[in-house]
Amino acid sequence: MKRYAKQVFYLEDSTAHPGYKKYIITVASKDGEKDYPAYGKDATDALKRLNWMLKEKDHTPLFYFLIPALVWLSSIVAPIAFFLNSSYVTKVSYTEMVGILAGVVIVGMVGLGIFINKFDTYIERGRKG
Repeated sequence: MKRYAKQVFYLEDSTAHPGYKKYIITVASKDGEKDYPAYGKDATDALKRLNWMLKEKDHTPLFYFLIPALVWLSSIVAPIAFFLNSSYVTKVSYTEMVGILAGVVIVGMVGLGIFINKFDTYIERGRKG
């Protein structure tokens, strides 16, 4: 169920900001109904401002995208560091070494692509108002 404004009540004109009015907007969502104060030049402006404010609350913090990115980066850097510092390097032929590094690069590219897609979605959601 999407969120929608059920009722809009006009309360008063703003004394601090001439030309603006205060409204109480009842919003129905999957969590139930809740009243929010909103300010605007008219009811449409107040609804737009309230919608923007509620979308801001719905956003996933950028921090939650950084944790998977760091795990992904460490999953690439740690095997390379282990591989280059071990005695296993001397026992591996060039063909096997190229295969191992190609696998790491492919995993890195796929992970980077997924991260960029998720990050772009996060940014685009913030631009929509």
